[in-house]
Amino acid sequence: MKNYTLSTSAKLSLKEIRKYSLKHFGKKRTVRYLKTILEKMHSLNKKPHMGVERSDIFKDRIVYSSLVETHIIYYQITET
Repeated sequence: MKNYTLSTSAKLSLKEIRKYSLKHFGKKRTVRYLKTILEKMHSLNKKPHMGVERSDIFKDRIVYSSLVETHIIYYQITET
């Protein structure tokens, strides 16, 4: 299985999600939600084409998206 790499922006987003969730929902729900996001990323890594191609948003490159509860993961498939 290929690895995936998070962009600086994605890492920052995860930190902000964590910070917001801790403040508003508590540690238990935050841990569960972040685990759900990470599980989705692992699933997308295994089957990257299960996301939706977003040519409606990104005209200059092929980007996919996948919904995780109230957040959307945007990603590109790269060959390594």
